[in-house]
Parts: sequence; structure tokens; C-alpha cells
Amino acid sequence: MALVDSNSLKLVKPDSLLERKVFSDPKMKYDRDVNYEPGIFQRFMDWLSELIFGNNNQENVDFTRDLIVWCVIIFCVILVIWLLWRSDLSRLVSPESKLTTFNFSELTDDLSTINFDKMIEEAEVNADLRTAVRWYYLKCLFLLEKGGHLMFQPAKTNIDYQYDLKKSNFLNEFMAVSRIYDYVWYGKFSVDHSKYTELKKEFISFERHINV
Repeated sequence: MALVDSNSLKLVKPDSLLERKVFSDPKMKYDRDVNYEPGIFQRFMDWLSELIFGNNNQENVDFTRDLIVWCVIIFCVILVIWLLWRSDLSRLVSPESKLTTFNFSELTDDLSTINFDKMIEEAEVNADLRTAVRWYYLKCLFLLEKGGHLMFQPAKTNIDYQYDLKKSNFLNEFMAVSRIYDYVWYGKFSVDHSKYTELKKEFISFERHINV
């Protein structure tokens, strides 16, 4: 037996005045056009992406943003390392009384007992130019100690001496002659008379600066 729906449908229309009132409300206008204005940062990213890649599509913009983030992170890490190196914390990470390439462990603390000019002259006469460079470097340490710029200790490292000189006018020159000594003595670089004459000028120039 088939069921028959006996209910009748009645079409109801809303009041026209009420309809106009409701749909005139700005909140009901969902079809309004919204104009998107990019911010300063977004415009900068678009410009930078266009400058780097020649195109500022979304993929290039995202890559440029990631690139900037990584550059900032790397810069911050380098800055922190540099600040730690310049601060007193560098003393905590530097070896304490550890034998390094800049030590003179066979010497006493009293450098005033050594005739440096005589030792240099003997090394030059014997054509032992590497040893002559070594005595020149030690003489520089003696002159710096004599001037009150550092305190010589046989087991101190070059980092210790650089720390002593960081507020002086001798730091850059000291680092230069330290490199010469390190390369010639421990690097065992071959030094002929011509090269030795050049290196000797560096040490003599530094000595004159210390004695000024």
C-alpha cells in the first residue's frame, strides 16, 4: 500500500521591508571586495626576492626569508664568539701553564740574565738563522716585560701574552712577530740569508716601537 503525503505546502515570503532592513546591514554584505595591502616587511621581501632571483613569486620569497634568518643566526653566533674572545671568559678556555709552540720551558723566569744580542750574533755567525729568530722573539718578550706590558713565564701561551697586551699599542705587532717565530721555529721553514734579513727588520722595528 503506497503512502500518500496529505500535508499541503504553503509558500511563505518574508516581509519586504524587513528583508531590505536585514540585508542593508553592512555586516551581511559578505560579497564585499577586500583590498589586501602588503606591509613594509612583505614589500621588502618582495623587492629583495626580485633583486636576487629576478622574480618575487612565493617560492623565492620564502627562500629569501629563510636565507635572511640563517644569516642573522650565523652573525649572532660569530658575534657571541667574538665577544667571548674579547672578554675575560677567554681566560677560562685558554690553557693554563700548558706547553705550546710559544713556550720557552728550558729557560728561567729571569730574562735579564741573558745577553740577547750576543746569542743572536752567535747564531748568525753559525748560520743558525732559525735560532737567531728564536732569540729575537724572546728578546721582544723581555723588552715587553721590562716595559711593564706583560709578565714573562716560561709556560705561558701566546694567548696569555695577547691578553696581557690587548689594551696596549703593541698587540698587532706582537701577533705579527709571533707568527714569524711560530712558522720559522716550529714550522721548520727554511730561512736563507735574504729571507732572514726581511724577518730581522720586523723584529728590529718592533724593538724600536717598544723602546720609544
